[in-house]
Amino acid sequence: MKLTKLLLVVMAACLITLGLSLTSYALHDDGVAHCDACHTMHNSEDGNTVAAGAVGPHLQIGADPSSTCLTCHAGYGQFSDGSAYRAGGDFYWVTKDYTWSAHGRPQASTGDSHGHNVIAADETGLDADATLTTAPGGTYSANQLGCNSCHDPHGSQGNESLLYGAEDTAFDYPGGYTFVNPAPVFLNAGRTKDVTDSDHSAFGSGMSEWCANCHAGFYNAVGKHPAGNNTGAALNGEASNYNAYVATGDLSGVQATSYWEMIPFEDGATDTSGLDRTSTMGPDSTGNVMCLSCHRAHASAFPNIGRWYFEDTLMLEDSHPMITDTGATQEDVDNMYYGRVIPAGQRSFCNKCHVQD
Repeated sequence: MKLTKLLLVVMAACLITLGLSLTSYALHDDGVAHCDACHTMHNSEDGNTVAAGAVGPHLQIGADPSSTCLTCHAGYGQFSDGSAYRAGGDFYWVTKDYTWSAHGRPQASTGDSHGHNVIAADETGLDADATLTTAPGGTYSANQLGCNSCHDPHGSQGNESLLYGAEDTAFDYPGGYTFVNPAPVFLNAGRTKDVTDSDHSAFGSGMSEWCANCHAGFYNAVGKHPAGNNTGAALNGEASNYNAYVATGDLSGVQATSYWEMIPFEDGATDTSGLDRTSTMGPDSTGNVMCLSCHRAHASAFPNIGRWYFEDTLMLEDSHPMITDTGATQEDVDNMYYGRVIPAGQRSFCNKCHVQD
């Protein structure tokens, strides 16, 4: 009887241990389990043959890597309708062209300029960039750009967003494309969260250097806005501007509550232990401007993947899309600034650091 009880206890302990170990792995963790979330083992799903041409390379369930990613991540707001305010932005915006007339001349804000033009054949509008053949400031081919150009689908990189690190090779890039700079130190806001000023990604260091793996010509280049750990991008005197700035004409802010998700910064941390996704604290003099201070990682409503329309004078009055633009919807107008209320007379968000209102 005692032996039977002992065996039952051991078996229960084993089951609990196995249960914990199996459930602790996320989908992409080091390629462990869940292979069938992205791959069809024998060109079939639930006993039915997958339609001819629907299976991508490596028996992916989508026609290509990005289509496969979006079978899940579209639901997380990476390709919906712009209403999911995710940190990286929504690839929806690259499908949207806006046109209008100003001073008697036609103007346009094209989808090609709104984001990284990932190629996903299963999704309407997600095609190779029709304007640029390579990454601006670099050599990465536009006709090879996909989610797997930046993210390792098997999650072997050991960072939250599965970003490639130094000496890694982009998955499926013909001939190989090796990354030079390591993955940045940051904490992602989470794929299912709408970001706010008190719930957002937290950045330590290395983001601009990582972007330079493909966009080297924009990093520490003459005539370019500094953005990086060793490029003169420390906020220095601008930190006090950032902390005081509330809106055009209002410099009553304080550091403890001055953080804007629209304009994030790096705090210089070299590991994630001190990063806080819920911090509302603005920068000190060692705060650092990075590429993502002004750009979204995936896509935005604005040219150059801007977090705002860089050519605007008055953001509320001049921002495009406007409801009067061809191609715009009221939802586009409501969502372009992530639901942020823009006061009348507000000038460019560049003034959060530069106060040139």
